[in-house]
Amino acid sequence: MSNDKLINESFHTLPAFRNCPSLKQVVITGDSFRTVSDSIYAEYNFDDLISKKGGPKPNIPIILDVILSNLIATHRKNPDFYLRVSLDERNPIYIRKSRYNAHGITNKIMPILDHMVKVGLITMHKGYYDRLNDTSSQTRIKANAELTAYFERVSGYSIDHGKRESIILKSADGKLLDYSDNEAVVLMRANLRLYNELLASTHFTIAGKEVYAEDYSNRPEHALAGMVIEHDLNEDKFVRRVFNRGNWFHGGRFYGGAWQQLPSKTRKKLEINGKRTVEIDYSGLHIRIIAARCGVDLGKKDPYKVGVLDTSINSEQQRKILKLIILIAINAKSVLEACRSFTNKHANLIAHVEGSKHDYIKKYINRFVEIHPWAKSYICADAGIKLMNEDAQIAESVIMHFVKKGIPVLCVHDSFIVDADYADELETVMREVTVIKYGVEFQTDYDKEPVAPKTPKTETIFDLFANSKRVKKCDVVAGRGEFMTLLVPALKDIANTNSILNNQVLLEDTTVKVIRLHNKMLKKEKLGRYGMKKPNDFVLPENFDDAQKVFDLLQDAMTNYLNQKAG
Repeated sequence: MSNDKLINESFHTLPAFRNCPSLKQVVITGDSFRTVSDSIYAEYNFDDLISKKGGPKPNIPIILDVILSNLIATHRKNPDFYLRVSLDERNPIYIRKSRYNAHGITNKIMPILDHMVKVGLITMHKGYYDRLNDTSSQTRIKANAELTAYFERVSGYSIDHGKRESIILKSADGKLLDYSDNEAVVLMRANLRLYNELLASTHFTIAGKEVYAEDYSNRPEHALAGMVIEHDLNEDKFVRRVFNRGNWFHGGRFYGGAWQQLPSKTRKKLEINGKRTVEIDYSGLHIRIIAARCGVDLGKKDPYKVGVLDTSINSEQQRKILKLIILIAINAKSVLEACRSFTNKHANLIAHVEGSKHDYIKKYINRFVEIHPWAKSYICADAGIKLMNEDAQIAESVIMHFVKKGIPVLCVHDSFIVDADYADELETVMREVTVIKYGVEFQTDYDKEPVAPKTPKTETIFDLFANSKRVKKCDVVAGRGEFMTLLVPALKDIANTNSILNNQVLLEDTTVKVIRLHNKMLKKEKLGRYGMKKPNDFVLPENFDDAQKVFDLLQDAMTNYLNQKAG
């Protein structure tokens, strides 16, 4: 066993190593990145790698750009993350004329990585394949402190996808496959181009912030347990479709975008172009597709209500277990595979079961098939991969309806996220698409929120800022971020002109109370950290995050006041 293998195996239990991102065919653009990449190339003598014997020369600057771009993005997600790199020279991403080689890089990446290790820029754990035990590990790299110091100089950048392929075809073992275009592929790629162009001009935030930190510290069951991952919602919005097993009727779902990596609870806070969003999903989509294929209309019926199977748990717990078992069974090739998969993934749900866990799972499968005999040929028959293709077709129809209107809608397989103003239209379209495709209207999970009384537009904090004299002098007033730098002078202008509900006292009192609450919340220093001497004499905090919280609290305080006034 090699030393590299021993080192790799010692890291296998670390989420930052085991579940790290893989190298993508992307390059960062922007003057600061260009300066940093050129500096690294010159200072660490990458020219020495060019052969003096003649022949074709690898495009080392481009390869270095791709490596650095991926390392920067990975480091910013979490400094502990490694980056997976394929060193297989047959990998299409290294074949110059391959559709997957967006930037025309060569397979000479290994000498460049070796050089980066040699000069102290990265740490590398080489991959291995153990034929005897049938275990393997792909090569991982990580930026050292000397390189991350350069990363701090990169700002204001965007991602260049070049001619990155958006239609991906993979083999049964997950390797990229080249292919010839047909009419269907050309159409799918054209639709994705329009979709990606729309997403590129769309701005995403969570509670007004572009970067959202997801804390997995208290989630021991998660693959990233113990880590905090920063999601830059606007860094990479490129969406692609991935087909599997070398078959255009297997898979084909939409992948890409930070929103797919966010937990469902976090997605509820997502904002599109500063607007609140709503997420609507299909209710039991795969079961409804199967039923429709078999000529059965489930209507509003809950397919997971099958009578009592376990008297030791309540009906809600039983339904959850049954739903997970059936979803796994649809994707499994055999009953045994379904039992093993459920036991491995959801052992906590059946920890109370005495005796054979597999027999317990089989009881659920048998009862479901007994109640729904039409589903039998789809259970434990490897049907999931084909059903994914059908739900991807549904997703494409929903997405393109809105793309043609210039309205961004985000896909998370069987659910969709849209500006709340278009929620009703989204639900209607989701139902109409299934009627066209299956002749049956599929149910959705959409709880309409009660309509709150509208607040007069001229009385919101945001609009009052827009109407202030100081803000109007600013060339760019399109978003909340630009207002933050003018928050205090704008407040003073509004107070001086009595334009905030004709009540200067209210403005000053609210501001003081909010900033005091803000300081208390953050457990920071006393009120003086803002330079406040009297209610209308204070300066904006330098930290943008702090300022954002002040703004949000001001907005909440004003909303509460207006609600009380309306009541």
